[in-house]
Amino acid sequence: MKVAIVSLGCPKNEVDSELILGRLLNDGFEYSSNLEGVDLVVLNTCAFIDSAIEESLSWVKRLIKLKEDGVIKRIALVGCLPQRLGRKFLERLEDVDYFAGTGYPNDVGAFLANALKKGLRRGVLFRPFSDKWVEDGTRFPIKRGFHAYIKIAEGCNNRCSYCVIPYIRGPYRSKPLDDVLREAEDFIRSGKKEVILVSQDSTLYSFSLSLLLKKLEEIKGDFWIRVLYLHPARVTNDLIETILSLEKVCSYFDLPIQHADDTVLRLMNRPYGEKELRALFGRIRGLDELACLRTTVMVGFPGEGKPSFDRLLNFVSDIKFDRLGSFLYSPQVEAPSYFLKPPPLRVSKRRIDKLMKLQAEISEERNNLFIGKVLRVLVERPGIARSYRDTPEIDGLVYLDENVSPGTFVKVKITKAREYDLWGEVLH
Repeated sequence: MKVAIVSLGCPKNEVDSELILGRLLNDGFEYSSNLEGVDLVVLNTCAFIDSAIEESLSWVKRLIKLKEDGVIKRIALVGCLPQRLGRKFLERLEDVDYFAGTGYPNDVGAFLANALKKGLRRGVLFRPFSDKWVEDGTRFPIKRGFHAYIKIAEGCNNRCSYCVIPYIRGPYRSKPLDDVLREAEDFIRSGKKEVILVSQDSTLYSFSLSLLLKKLEEIKGDFWIRVLYLHPARVTNDLIETILSLEKVCSYFDLPIQHADDTVLRLMNRPYGEKELRALFGRIRGLDELACLRTTVMVGFPGEGKPSFDRLLNFVSDIKFDRLGSFLYSPQVEAPSYFLKPPPLRVSKRRIDKLMKLQAEISEERNNLFIGKVLRVLVERPGIARSYRDTPEIDGLVYLDENVSPGTFVKVKITKAREYDLWGEVLH
């Protein structure tokens, strides 16, 4: 029987999708990258904010239509959406065959395999969250490319007032260090050139993130190591120095601050203020002026008046992030901030436009620093590469003046810069 999978949301979800698929393939099923004619489509959903829920439900409707037209036979709805909305909502989706929550992707794959083999018309799998890491099984890579995400932890212990992740992903539990190392070694042996560590909060990694990076550095081979989702309150001097000193680790600091105004941060239940943030970014830039700083900010949170938004603008202007993503506050009924009144939506939209216009200018200013410099880049496809400053599918690209074999590292001299991308000459 053939199965296909649609993975929505973040890289952490992508890892879960590959684990679900890996279990299905181990149980004798065949993977199809095309939905047409498959026995089962697994839809791994995101439900972090309203727009993610809307995208997931849009895909549900699309798959139900394909099922009605006889293009696909069965639908499995898994991940954050069923975990969040629960059984009562799922009962209304009569044309969806199987449902499963979060936290146990290997078990979800086994559940779906069993249901298909037995010809079950309907099936539901929800399990209580564990407080320990659950063995996750074999992954089957869905996307082509030269990078691989490794999830080093599941769940979250932070209680940000706007966030529902702890409710739909459970408590934080770390993947054993040796398991992470084995997975990385397997990816490097298979030809991957970059391993990217992900979790909801990578600084909470129980077995020491600095130690993990040092152990990964010891793996033989020519490859990059990148860490995403560092919590600003837990980035120590030791971690900064570790990231900057290890040859294979990208000098890339992904630090979602969410805001820079003390009042707004307090209402968000973020355990730091502007002073601590300035000190943190000052330490990083003081050690390496060209270290890449990436952040995410939320606009339109309750309590954000004009003075607090202006403080955010001034902060962004002073720090000069290389990369900055922003999104509008989306009130979630399970979150404590749901009962607080946000600014008018039209005001927030104007603010986010103003912020991103400022960031575009800063990004170009930062990119211009690299004109005339030599960067080592990873070639993704002919004429297109990434530098240490570029996370796949999120950040910019480096355009080359000649075609080089994908999957190789080359040195390029940067000749041109724009807001988000660089251009360079390949050096021989």
